[in-house]
Order: sequence, then structure tokens, then C-alpha cells
Amino acid sequence: MDDNMIEILIAGRPVRVGKEFLALPKEAQEAQIEEIFQNMQASGEKFGVDKQMEDWSRRHPIASKATKVLQGIPFVGEYTDEALGFAAEKLFGRNRQEATNMVRAMQDREGRENPGQSLALQMGGGVAATLPVAAISAPAKLTSMLPTSTAGKVAVGIPTGAVLGGTEGTVSGYGAGTTPESRMEVAKERGKLGTFVGGVFGAATPLVSEGIKAGTRNLLDRRTFNRNSGRVGLSPDAARILSRSMPPEAMGRHNLASAGADAMLADVGPEARNVLDATLSSTAGATSVVRPAIEQRARAATGKMAGVLDAYLGKPENVETAIRGIRDATKQQRRAIYKQAYSSPIDYASPDGMQIEELMRQVPGDVIAKANRLMKLMGEESQQIMATVADDGSVVYRQMPDVRQLDYITRALNTLSEKERGSALGAVTVEGKALSDLSRDIRSTLRAHVPAYDQALKTAADPLSRIEALKIGEDAFRSSIKRGDFALMVKGMDREQLLAARRGARQYIDDQMAKAVGTVSGDAAGVAEGRKVLRDLSSRASREKMETLLGPRQSARLFKAIDEQAKAFELRASVAQNSKTAQRQEFNSMLDDQARGGAFARAAAGEPLQASRRVLQAFTGQTPEAVKQRKDAIATEVAKALTTARGSDAVRLHAALQSINRNQPLNSRFAADVARMTSIPGAAAGYNYSMNELQPRRLDGLLGR
Repeated sequence: MDDNMIEILIAGRPVRVGKEFLALPKEAQEAQIEEIFQNMQASGEKFGVDKQMEDWSRRHPIASKATKVLQGIPFVGEYTDEALGFAAEKLFGRNRQEATNMVRAMQDREGRENPGQSLALQMGGGVAATLPVAAISAPAKLTSMLPTSTAGKVAVGIPTGAVLGGTEGTVSGYGAGTTPESRMEVAKERGKLGTFVGGVFGAATPLVSEGIKAGTRNLLDRRTFNRNSGRVGLSPDAARILSRSMPPEAMGRHNLASAGADAMLADVGPEARNVLDATLSSTAGATSVVRPAIEQRARAATGKMAGVLDAYLGKPENVETAIRGIRDATKQQRRAIYKQAYSSPIDYASPDGMQIEELMRQVPGDVIAKANRLMKLMGEESQQIMATVADDGSVVYRQMPDVRQLDYITRALNTLSEKERGSALGAVTVEGKALSDLSRDIRSTLRAHVPAYDQALKTAADPLSRIEALKIGEDAFRSSIKRGDFALMVKGMDREQLLAARRGARQYIDDQMAKAVGTVSGDAAGVAEGRKVLRDLSSRASREKMETLLGPRQSARLFKAIDEQAKAFELRASVAQNSKTAQRQEFNSMLDDQARGGAFARAAAGEPLQASRRVLQAFTGQTPEAVKQRKDAIATEVAKALTTARGSDAVRLHAALQSINRNQPLNSRFAADVARMTSIPGAAAGYNYSMNELQPRRLDGLLGR
């Protein structure tokens, strides 16, 4: 050491001064010591306890960095010095103020010596503290009250962020101060700054969140489409379009099952048929691929249904032809028996004869005339009924009728009664019932009096009952016939009558199906009529009537075939309606392209901008022709998928598309979770950074920095 220098202690630090210091008066020595001390403070040196604290924090860097992490926690981070001081006192018996000062010393040193790292640690503390908050989804009731649009979220986010930021700034600012005066001043300044920064991040966070959510969802959806579409041989573009047209999964499975072994994906529901309609309207290529498959399916469904109908109801036969066949089968037998009956006498002096005479007084005059006409038409060799009809309609018989004449009178009564009914199962009028009752009374009395006539009616009853059953079956499926009435009529039928009723129903269904299929290539009104026919045949009332006629098992199989035919009809009608439209559009597009020419032709036509755009499109491969080719390829692929996969293949394709639909909501929820877990902590980190960077420098003095 220089002999001219000496060491003195100032604030516990050795300081070298000249020997002349010793010769100075005491006041001069104290003044020089004060000057040296002030210079040391101005240089940032620590002394005494401050020096000890700084040295301790330098020896414990992990603890120092941990205090900066804690300091970054929103709302409570600036209170960690006091909180740790309180904990040190309670847990370890340390002086609370000394422990608090030690934490502040560590925080100050880290901020001064490692500003960038210190800021990063504080931001990390903010992120770590907000992660649990971000992981908790808002209650559904609260979510339903919030806006769903991005603009609405921004509108709500600005005031919400401003309130939260201002509150956090005020609370944290108060905790950052060390004296009552500094606490109030820093709280006020940080509250203002926090309001501004919070409002900015309140507006930005929904935008960032929506961007993250959309990007994440797109990545996940792309993976979902690629995985599932590749499994069934579809492009992702086609799979995306098809998946959107799928109905609820259970409904789709049911519809495919009801379409039978030849089910197509287009059978899953109306949305799928609408997509098929759109593809067939947009490109003729799709029609050329799809139409043969649909036509073949329709022919197969028609043949299958006809086979089931033939098996359960018999082959179709014109009702009038069937009636003639029933009559002709017993014609000779009936003629012989009736000949014997007609030759039998009637004793009008007997009780039965007098009863018949009394009943004949009730017969209207027009019935007598009709009975005479019927006998003439039937070629019956019998005398005319000898009767006079008065002006009031009453009848006076000059000679009482014989058996033949009475038989034809009852036939005339029954004919007029049926006219009052309108159809085999229609409701009869009061007049019609009276005519029928009168006919029954005359016949029952005559049968009791003439046994041969009774036998003749029994012989004729079999073909007549079958003819009646045939007509009942023909009328059964008309909407005017009630299910209960039909069930009562069928209940009393024997086997032959039941078979006849089925034959009548078979002819009616055959006529209706022919009408429906015949409307396929017609206009919209014709197609609508065909759909109505099939709906009526498949209605609940028709199903119950068929079950009455066939039984549950055979009825179920029959209607399964009708349902398959109905679905085939729907698709075939769609193709017929849209194929011509697509062809016209295709031709018009080709004609327009040819007439307008390429880029040079457009330039020559005075369209330089359009010509330049065409050149750029050609260079990038985005010409209208190229785009149209891609659209046509996707449309054709979609139409092909909807119609060419059959039965189990259609079911497998449907399952793959439903898997996409099941995963998409999961993707959306996961993307929303990712957006929330990143945007909220990110906003906290950004807020922390902005508050540190934008904090006025004058606050550093208040905070002792």
C-alpha cells in the first residue's frame, strides 16, 4: 500500500484516502466522509444491510428468480415480498421486515442485472397462474348469454378487459409500493395504464382465439377427412360434401335397412337426395355415371315387389275379367238348380204366400220395371210381371208373381240398394238399407216356402260372395274406406272369399304402381302424383288393412318390398328431372366457351383486362375450364358414391361418413380448448409485458429502483 494513503471505513466499506485526511479538523473530515458516501450511493453501491442482502441474493440465484416468477402473478404478485416476509416470521421466527426487504432486494437485483430474463420470468408466472383459469370452461348458462360472433366477442372483450386490467393495475400497483404515499401513487398510475392495456388485449384476445380455434379445427378436420375418406376410397373433398348431407346416425341406418339389399347411400335421407339432385343438375358427366345404376335398381325393385305381390295376393287380373271367371265356373250348375226352383209353384193361400203378398205391396213401381228389364236382358222366358203402377207409385198386381219374377224383383231391389251405397265398403243410405231389408225379407220367406229356391240361392251364394269379396278387396285401399269397416267385412270371410279379396287388392295395387312408375319421366306435377300414390300405399291405414288381409308376417314382407320400390322411385324421378337440365347447362357452357374464344380472342374483342386475367389463370392453373373440371370431377365422385355403393358397401360408406360427423364436434371442442388454453395465458403474458414496458420511468423512483 502507498505510504501516503490510509484506509478508513465508510458505511462498513474500506475506503483509501490521503494521510492529510488525518490533519484535517473534525468538521472537515466529516464533510469529506459525507461527500465520499454520497458518491458511493450515486454509483449504485450497496452498503451495510443492503449490501448483505444483495450479496445473499447473488449467492441464491434460483430463489431470486423464483421471486420474479411469483411477482408476475396477476393481482397478488406484487404482494409476494410481504407474503413471504409474513411466512418467514410465522414459520421460521425471522424478522418480518428484514425478510420482506430481503425479497425486495432479490427482485430488484434480478430486474436490474437481468432485465430481459426477469421480464420473461414474470410473464411465465402470469401464464402459469392463468392456465388453471383457462382450463375451466365457463358454465353453459353463462355461455348462452354471451355473443357468439367474433364482433360481439370483441365488443364484450374491450370493456371486460379494461375493467380487469384497471383493477389488476390498481391492486398490483398498491402492492408494489413500499410506503403509503408510494402505494397510492403507483396504484393510480398503474390503474390507468392497466385500463388501457386491458382494453387492448380484451379486443385482441377474441380475434387471436378465433384464429387459433379455426386453424386447429381445420388441421384436425383435415386429418379426420383424410383418415376416414381414404378408408372407403373417397377424396377428402367428396367426403366433406357427403358428410354434411348425412342425417342423424340412427335414422340413416334405419333408412338404409328399409331400402333393402340394394340400398344406396342416397337412401339415407332427403339431404342426401338433395345433394344428388344438385350434382346431377351441375354436370352431365354425373348423370351418365349414375343413371344406369338407378335405372337398374328401379327395375330390380319393381320385379321384386311384383314377385312378392304375386306370391301373397296372386297375379294381377282385371276385376271384370275375374268376375266373369267366377260366374262362368258355376254357370251350368246354377242354371240347372235355378230351373228347378223357377218351376216350383207358390201357394198364395198359405201363410208364406200371404206374407209374400203383403211384402210385395211395399215394392216401389220402378223396381217392377227394373225387374222386367233384367229378365229381358238375361233372356229369361217368363211372363211379364202383371202389375199396374198408380200415380202415387203404389202397385196393384193383376196376377201374383211366380218364383222367377220374385227372384228378379229381389235382384232389382239389391241393385238399387247398391247404388245408394256407392262402393263395396261405402256407407249405405237409409233408402238403400230399406231396399236391402225388403229384398232380404222377400227372399227369406220365399226360401222357406220353396225349398228348391233355397238350394238355388245357396248354390249362387258362393260365386256371389266371392265377387263381393273381390270388390271389397279392390276398394279396400282407397282413402275413403275406414280400417275398422274393412276389418269387420274381412272377419266373416271364408278361405275362398279371402283369396278373392286379395285378388281385388292385387289388381288395385298393380294399377296404382303402374300409375306411379308411369309418372317418372313426366313433369313435376306427374312426379308429385307418383310420390302421392306411393305414400298412400305405404300409409299407416294401408299397412293395417294389408295386415288384416294377409297377417302380420306376410304384410311386413310385402311392405318392405313396397318401401324399396318407393325409394327406387324417388331416385329415378330425381334423375329423370335433372338429367335434361344438366345436359342443357353443359351444352350452353360449351357453346359460350367456343363462341368467346381464348385470351387472344378476348384481347381482339377489346377485353384486355379479361385477357390478362386469363393468361395469369392459365399460368396458375386456375382457369375457369380447370376449375370447372375439378368441380365436375368432385360432383361426379359424389354422385357415384351416392348411387353405386350397394347394400353392405353403402352401410360401410355411411358408417365412415358418420364417423367424420362424430369426430367434427370433438375436433371443434378440442380446438376451442386449445384456443382458450393459449389465448388467455397469452393475453396475461402480453399484459404483463406491456405493463412493464409502458410503465412510466418516474415510478421507478417511487419503487426504489
